[in-house]
Amino acid sequence: MLLAAVSGRADATQPDYHFANASLVVVVLLACCVALLVLLAVVIVKFRHTATALRAEIARHAQTELQLLDSNKELLQMATTDQLTGLSNRRAILQRAQAEIRRASRYHKNLAVLMLDIDHFKQVNDQYGHATGDKVLMAFATLCLQSIRDTDLAGRYGGEEFFILLPEIDLATAILSADRLRITVSQHPFTLSDGSTLSVSCSIGIAMYQPEQDDLDKLLLRADQALYQAKRQGRNRCCVQHHGYTDN
Repeated sequence: MLLAAVSGRADATQPDYHFANASLVVVVLLACCVALLVLLAVVIVKFRHTATALRAEIARHAQTELQLLDSNKELLQMATTDQLTGLSNRRAILQRAQAEIRRASRYHKNLAVLMLDIDHFKQVNDQYGHATGDKVLMAFATLCLQSIRDTDLAGRYGGEEFFILLPEIDLATAILSADRLRITVSQHPFTLSDGSTLSVSCSIGIAMYQPEQDDLDKLLLRADQALYQAKRQGRNRCCVQHHGYTDN
């Protein structure tokens, strides 16, 4: 009877025991879920902070690279551009001329160079001052740019002397282009600071590249000889230098 009583009491408490165990499991599971959610939230927050920092770092590096590219571009422009006129400087135009000579020789293309000089420019500086002389140089450079094709290149060779490179052009067209520019310059009113105008002219020497006889130095020498001939014959004219003789 005692065993039966004890057994009966144990059976009576068994459901409560299982319920308590199940409740404990639920509590533990809920606690684990909460812990996981908290951990996930922490990870997400840290990831967002890391991603934000990473984006900021990438943006900073990109900005630095862009600034470096801009600086390099500015340095290159300063190294290849005449600061007064904005044209290519002597170094840049000679590099381009050398490249065009190689191309003309390889592909059997025509190439002409024009050597230009503003007539009596020293008198402009002496009479009106160097500030006016600079304005004349800048206006002359603009006229040169307006007279050439997109494939051509105009540069300031030094002082009042300029240089124009004409790839893929025949002699007759080169002469027409040079003379058209000469006429444009002679008819252009160069405005002074007081509102008055000044007339100037230019002389132009023309030389065509001859692949069997020329290199860059010889080509430039012939263009310079043609320019000297134009000066000697009275200025405000174009002359063409062939090997051994000069045409007006």
